[in-house]
Amino acid sequence: MQVTDGASILERVALVRTSRSGFLDDVSCGRLQPDRIGTTVADDPALFTLYAVKVAEALPGLGKVMARRSLARHGVDELSPAGDVASEVWPSIAAAVVEGEPQ
Repeated sequence: MQVTDGASILERVALVRTSRSGFLDDVSCGRLQPDRIGTTVADDPALFTLYAVKVAEALPGLGKVMARRSLARHGVDELSPAGDVASEVWPSIAAAVVEGEPQ
């Protein structure tokens, strides 16, 4: 293995981390609305394999418990890839905040 091979892998890992971090930050700050989450995930291979629970927890107002309950209510395993969650489900998952479900 050459040094350039390792550097290439590290660079790719850094790009994936940056992409995921920026995405989760956009979700948590409300810059990315729930109705756009599915298409954003589908368009970026780095986001496809993020756990659905990580994305749900980033939604404003959803804590860890409420995110898991909302995913379960929609039949989504928390460890499913976010890319496997249908685009139209994300707004419903986020609606748990509006419903005022107790944590």
